[in-house]
Formats: sequence, structure tokens, C-alpha cells
Amino acid sequence: MFAQTGWTNTLHLGDFIKDFGKYFTATDVKTKIMVANSNPKAYNLDKMLQFLSAEKTVFMFYFVGIDSVKIADTALVSMFEQRLLDKTIVLKHWAGRNSRGVTQFDGSVIHDLISDKASQIDTKSSSEFLSNVIGM
Repeated sequence: MFAQTGWTNTLHLGDFIKDFGKYFTATDVKTKIMVANSNPKAYNLDKMLQFLSAEKTVFMFYFVGIDSVKIADTALVSMFEQRLLDKTIVLKHWAGRNSRGVTQFDGSVIHDLISDKASQIDTKSSSEFLSNVIGM
């Protein structure tokens, strides 16, 4: 499917890539030390746009929360989950020339997503986010 769209392995966004037939997914695994504050890196904007430009692609994060001695909990989250999207920080200054930039997450939201797995995706906010990135 992706050979026809020019997609290559160099654009993998995630650690786990799976073609489910109807959908092609990329899932990036991120660990979160539950007692630490940090703003982890998320993804390169250009790679994300190129990946999502192919039909039926889904980009997700698998967050693994770790407490002082063990895995506390996990959460599988769409990049468009509203709480995550609201806490996505766009960093242009870390990018090279001819790049839209990279993103990082406000780390507090990862703790919240692991603790409360309720999910909400707002298509209007998601579209606005993508439009803003494309316009950069």
C-alpha cells in the first residue's frame, strides 16, 4: 500500500509499525517515570505530515508509566487525543532549515493519560492543528 504513495521505511514515526489491511499504524512507545517531571520529545512535524498524508494511516503513542519499582500502568493514545493535543508543544528553533520543527509533550499530560484512560478526539481541533502545522 505505501510503496504506491512513496512512503519509505525512513519515515517511521514509531517503534511498532503494523499494516492491519484497512489501516496502517505507527505506534511510538514512550516511557514515563511517574514521579518525575519532564517534557519528552514527541515527533518531527514533517515526518508526521508525510506519514498521515497516505490514506488510512493512524499515528499513536503507547505510554508506559513506571513508578519506583515496576510498571505502574500503560495507555494507548491517538496523537489526536484532545488532552494530548492541547499539551503538544511545537518547537521550531530545534529544527533544521527547511523543516517545520519538532514537538514535545508537557509531561504532566502523560501522567494524566496513563491514570485516566478516557479518550476524546475533537475532529475540529485535530484539523486545526494539522492546518496550522501545514501552514508553517
